[in-house]
Amino acid sequence: MFYASKYNKTKWTYNVGVMIQNGVCLYKITNDENYLNEAKASAQGAYGVFVRSVNGIGLAYPDHDPWFNTKLLRAYIDIAPYDPNVKQYIDVYANYINYAYEHARTQEGFFYEDWTGKDPKRASQLLMQDAVIESYAVLALYYNSQL
Repeated sequence: MFYASKYNKTKWTYNVGVMIQNGVCLYKITNDENYLNEAKASAQGAYGVFVRSVNGIGLAYPDHDPWFNTKLLRAYIDIAPYDPNVKQYIDVYANYINYAYEHARTQEGFFYEDWTGKDPKRASQLLMQDAVIESYAVLALYYNSQL
């Protein structure tokens, strides 16, 4: 039997995003408010844990693995109809990606993994570019639905 000698204790945005989305789905299926309340608490907690102030940017999400952040963004959008506070979380994400558009791209226009623009690593990976495309797509759908 294999036992890991070390555990990766990193908190990832996609993990909590999945929990939020599942809570919303379970609420829709069962009408049990406990699921929705747990999802709201997870959304608030995720914002408190993952969003931080970065000099020159304002508020920013984690500067690594942006495709994980897209899962959290999608979860925020799923819970937004049930929690008006989530609009702020989504708006911060939109400001962050717009900052990246101006400050975190190669000369050819590819986005860095780090949307703060401080570390140009992994810009050549398709996943980094996909995270941007998916994020802008779901943000456009969300904001258009608010009109």
